[in-house]
Amino acid sequence: VKLADWLVAQLLDGLIVLDWQTQRQLGGAAKRLWYYLAARAPDFQPSGIDNDERLALELDADFYASLNLQAARDRDNRSALARAGTRIVAADRAYRAITVARQPHRSGYELRVSRAIDDAPRCRPLGEIETDEPAIAS
Repeated sequence: VKLADWLVAQLLDGLIVLDWQTQRQLGGAAKRLWYYLAARAPDFQPSGIDNDERLALELDADFYASLNLQAARDRDNRSALARAGTRIVAADRAYRAITVARQPHRSGYELRVSRAIDDAPRCRPLGEIETDEPAIAS
């Protein structure tokens, strides 16, 4: 098994704590995309507009496979991804927009994500996570 470089970096940097209630509202592709976007937290860049940060991801067969989107036609995968984005925006106040659009100046499509900097999940070192729960339940 080979882990993607971005995932290895994320695991070495610390831990992201995700909202349980939001997680429970999502299912299927929306939940998988929500986890994926949280893991990519360090890749988001401030947009310079209203406390907003953005990320653009090229859509290709590997990306669809990572989210278990397996439609025969790419347009069906894009449609499923757009619906998943809509569900995330409705469930998680951090996300302002998640859309599928043509890539500028290139062929192909990309996923465009915009979220509020203050509400977005952040990677924190394990030592900063406060909890009363034991790491391993007996």
